[in-house]
Amino acid sequence: NGSGCESAARATIEFKVNALPGAPSVPASSLTYCQGASIPVLQATPGSGGSLVWWANATTINTPSTQPPAVSNQQTATYYVGQSINGCRTPDANRAAITVNIVPLPAPPQVS
Repeated sequence: NGSGCESAARATIEFKVNALPGAPSVPASSLTYCQGASIPVLQATPGSGGSLVWWANATTINTPSTQPPAVSNQQTATYYVGQSINGCRTPDANRAAITVNIVPLPAPPQVS
């Protein structure tokens, strides 16, 4: 208390420190599609008891989502995925990156 006295009884407080989860498993870190192609939903597999957390860019300024981001079929971009396990989230530097490379369509052939 404020006068420096302590009670005779003590309360026990226990806490557990959970390890930070690593990156989830991704089947491919680089995918390539033709410009305008239909691009499937990005895939990743969380660790046991984990749930995926997606980002549309490398910073955490944007809001993470539990759904994979919509992938542009017009330009190359990199997307990031981490996981949440026991209330702990993958550190930014350890997230998995998936780069979707978009290859421009060739010019139509010339007929002469």
